[in-house]
Amino acid sequence: SLREKMYFLYVGYVISVGIWIGSDLGWTTQFLWPNATLWKNIVFTVSLASGLCFTNYFAIHLLHIKNRRSFYYRVLTYISIISATLGLLSFFISYAFSIISLTAIFFITTFVLFYIGLREMLNGNKAAKYFCLAFFGLLIACCIQILTKSGFLPRNSITTVALQIGVVLEVCLFSLALAARIK
Repeated sequence: SLREKMYFLYVGYVISVGIWIGSDLGWTTQFLWPNATLWKNIVFTVSLASGLCFTNYFAIHLLHIKNRRSFYYRVLTYISIISATLGLLSFFISYAFSIISLTAIFFITTFVLFYIGLREMLNGNKAAKYFCLAFFGLLIACCIQILTKSGFLPRNSITTVALQIGVVLEVCLFSLALAARIK
């Protein structure tokens, strides 16, 4: 039913990621607050932090992590608490510290969720198949982003937006995971 908490978590994730991508590409600055550079930085870190929290709790509910994998439930809960704290503190701490910390948490979370999804997929969870594909695409996009920023891959129209492509793919596959869970 549509009253499930998972739908709220999915919508929260999509909104957070939409704001994060818009901020990363400069759209929020261009169209919403062109003269507020500090606000742009805060929105970027808060949307990244909230996206991490929504993703973790979406995974917890979609894959039944709380009941099946209590250790990973605690790990994802701690990651969410740290992310939320950094998001709230971004109003008061330096942008460099908050973005470096949240980026590290983002990569750790991506690997942890991919591993959990893989385990659940091997245990026969149908929704985990789409969940795993979503995080595999995101992992590839993260690797492309890192290699591009490090100078190992050339900057072009695809490598520049690889992470955004990975996130959009993730959003689409999460919706398929929800559909697979309903059927």
